[in-house]
Amino acid sequence: MRRIVVAFIALPIVGYLVYAVVIFLFGLATESVSWEYMARMGLILLPFTYSIHIPMALPVIALAIRFRWLSAWHAVVAGAAVTYLAFAFPALRVLFDDNLHLHYRFERFLDPLPFTMVGAALGLLFWLLAIWRNAYLQRPHAEHRSAAA
Repeated sequence: MRRIVVAFIALPIVGYLVYAVVIFLFGLATESVSWEYMARMGLILLPFTYSIHIPMALPVIALAIRFRWLSAWHAVVAGAAVTYLAFAFPALRVLFDDNLHLHYRFERFLDPLPFTMVGAALGLLFWLLAIWRNAYLQRPHAEHRSAAA
């Protein structure tokens, strides 16, 4: 159980660090984007990430454990879905704006796809850190209830 909690807390930080490194490695950084700017953005984005991460990902993890959806592809799909929903939710108001062209409205739902790929990678990393070879998750459900009591 400890591995699940540690992975749940650490993954938003790891995700942001991966995002920052990718920006600098692929030359997406400009003169206006520096390491100091990325550090300040991290201080702003990490509380936002946790505020979305807890109410959206925690129920998904609980359902996955309850229904024994513990394979790697389940973690990848769950990570991608949680990340996409978190970033697509603000775009819902664009969908219902009558002043915009229809193709522009639907293109806004493609904007979160890069973040969705990062979420899928973080789902796989969560599976590696928290689920893979975790003795707590290999026990039957009756033993989980008795261990929690």
